[in-house]
Amino acid sequence: MSIITFFSKRKYELYKRKITQKGAGELVEWQKDCDIQAYIEPAQSLEGSELGDYTDSELVLYTTSPIKNSEIVKIGDDFYEIRSTEFWQIPYMTYYKGYLVKTDENISI
Repeated sequence: MSIITFFSKRKYELYKRKITQKGAGELVEWQKDCDIQAYIEPAQSLEGSELGDYTDSELVLYTTSPIKNSEIVKIGDDFYEIRSTEFWQIPYMTYYKGYLVKTDENISI
């Protein structure tokens, strides 16, 4: 059992962008990719990342599923964009840490 499973048995929907050419422009659509098991906690207003810079985030997500910047996570009725990710590996455990910011973008499901 991973520590993420120990702290949270909740699953969250993960959405990815699908960009298609439409005439001279691009059409951006969001598609549900998968459900990920994650532990989410409130973030500090300025949380330092592994790279030494600071990320202004609202929530921090921990998961063993691969996540990437700019993906969207649905938490309750709200959508959060992953603004920064970090890969962590400690003895017997590998996980991803994502900094989330609530998005006001219209996302049609």
